[in-house]
Amino acid sequence: MQQVVALAASQPIFLNLPAPDTEVMSNVLWGRFEDVFTPAFWAAQAWMDPSHADGNFSLGRSLAEELAACLLGGHGAPAEVGLAASNVSRLISVSTVPPYLMQQQSSFCLDRSL
Repeated sequence: MQQVVALAASQPIFLNLPAPDTEVMSNVLWGRFEDVFTPAFWAAQAWMDPSHADGNFSLGRSLAEELAACLLGGHGAPAEVGLAASNVSRLISVSTVPPYLMQQQSSFCLDRSL
């Protein structure tokens, strides 16, 4: 086990995480929370971020919106671009468009200025 310590209202609070060599899933280890980009690191960062105290880390209101947000914010794209595209897609209800219209709707979204 590893323990993360943070201060809240000048009092120490503790988060217990599995040992670094424990698997999160097949062939993925928790790692050490002080090692950047490990699952333990991200768990500790999320736990310490007061803006997510309610435990809600989603961008969408449904699985379809969450998937659209993830796809629009692809690897290497600035977060601002992905979030803006996600907001536009939500405004025009991309998540409710039938699959055969999705390509046309996606082109519509991408052609609009953000």
